[in-house]
Formats: sequence, C-alpha cells, structure tokens
Amino acid sequence: MIDFSVAVHTYNRANYICETIDSILNQTVKPKEIIVVDDGSTDNTEELLLKYKDNIKYIKIDNVGCGNSRKRSIDECQYEWVACCDDDDLWEVDHLEALVETIKKAPKAVFIFSNHTHIKHDGKPTAYNHFNIEKQEWWNKAIEQKTNNVAEFRTEFFLDLLTFNPANASSWAFKLSEYITMGGANEAYSRMNSEDADLTRRMSLQGKVAANSKITVKIRKHPSNMSISFTKNILGKAKMLTDYLDNNLLPDEYVLETIKVKNFTISSAFRNAFWEKDFKLALSIYTSSNAKIFTFKDKLRKVYSAWKI
Repeated sequence: MIDFSVAVHTYNRANYICETIDSILNQTVKPKEIIVVDDGSTDNTEELLLKYKDNIKYIKIDNVGCGNSRKRSIDECQYEWVACCDDDDLWEVDHLEALVETIKKAPKAVFIFSNHTHIKHDGKPTAYNHFNIEKQEWWNKAIEQKTNNVAEFRTEFFLDLLTFNPANASSWAFKLSEYITMGGANEAYSRMNSEDADLTRRMSLQGKVAANSKITVKIRKHPSNMSISFTKNILGKAKMLTDYLDNNLLPDEYVLETIKVKNFTISSAFRNAFWEKDFKLALSIYTSSNAKIFTFKDKLRKVYSAWKI
C-alpha cells in the first residue's frame, strides 16, 4: 500500500481553486489526506472552500509567500509520500495512479514526478509537452534505465538539472522522511521566482529520482504566474547555485560544473535584462557580480545601461 498526502497552497485563486481541489478529489487512487494552506487570501477563497470541509484540512495563515505557504502545507502532512499541487493547476484523474506505477517500477526512488502540459488561463488545452522541449541527448545522458514509460535517473542527476528541469511542483511527489532529513524547503527563497526548483535540486542529492513520461498534470498559464519573468527566474537559479557553493552542499566533483553554469546563468540574466531594456536591473546584475564572467560586448552593454539610466 502506497499512501499519499496532498499539499496545496493557495493565495487569491478563488477563480481556480475549486477546480484544482475537484481534480485532486477525483483521483483513481485516493489520497489519505489533502492539506490546503491559505496564504492570507483577501478574496472569497475561504468561503468557497467551506464546501470541502469534510474532504480537506484547511489552514489560513498570514501571508508568508509562495514557498513558505507550500512548506507549511507539507509540514502538516503525515503520510509516507507527499504530492504537491499549485492552486491554479489541474491533475488528470490518473495522476496519483501514474505516481504509484513510478514507485513500483523504481522502488529506490525518493523523489518522483510525471510529465505535464500547459493549459490557457481559461482551461483550453495546448499542444505543449514538457518532456519534449529538451533534446534526446539530454535524456540519454540523464537516464540510467527505463521500463516502458518510467525512467530512473543516474546518481549524478543534480548535474543534469543544471541545464534542464523536467519536474514541476504540481507534478512532484517525494518521501516525507527524506524531505525532513534534508531540512525541508528553504524559507529564504519563499518569494523568489522558481523557488520550487530548489527542492527538486536538493532532493536529487538525497537519493534516486524517477519520472513517468505520461502527461498527468495541466499547468495553467496566465499573466499572474510567478514564473512568467525569464530574467527573474534565472536570477533565482543563480542565487540558489551560489548558495549551494557557499554553503558546501555539493560533492566536490559537482563544484566546477556548478560554478560554470552559475556564471553562465548570471551573464545570461544580464543580457536578457539588457535586451528587455530593463537597464537598471542589467546594471545591478553587472555591478553585483564578478566582472570576469562578462564578455567585452557585455562591458559595452554595461556602459550603455549606465548611460540610459
């Protein structure tokens, strides 16, 4: 028997949250509990969730940000596996069933996820397939073995995650015991873009990772998504990689590649900010970073940014 807790965090998503909860309740594999943490919503989220009072544990807190409200929802969980879902995303009815299949085919895994697609703000489907956006060469390197649609990744999967992250917070599940052992989510990243990527990377250091290529999650895309700013997303990535290096979280053999990717990410963020004409941000990135990682053309862009400001 594989028992799941489901952790949901929400903030002012009255227009989406009921559809999200319904998709969780309609699973072919029923979760043992559903924890919903309301991060200080000011809309009618609490009123709407009253009808689910017999099916969910609802907790309203003062606003602490996306990452910390997710952390609180996970901290309330008590079963072996925790599956997360954001408050605007949807699960196909067989999502937990696909995760059970993944666990059975990769019994040593401590962190698992399925594939996902995108839907528009109104729920209309798209042709997006997340696993298909990365080249096959990446998958060939990252995968240690595969059984039908379930892949087990190599021990060094952290290095593969430096260039592509196939996991999404709404498609995750992880062993609660391993999450506790690694110290849980990092509260410092709570309001940072792509804060969830930190958990994926650090869980990959805890043990085996496996994935199911079946699309079982629909990620809703709309203007208020935190992930919409590419520059802020990769700045968040650079901050996390810097912290891993500064706090000696990585095996020695991972350090050089992580430094290389960190420097590339910072320079990419600078260029993106420049081309988006956010000259203040571009200059801030440049002046707060090691000038050695920038090209001569970047240095000219820095001068131009200073002049435009």
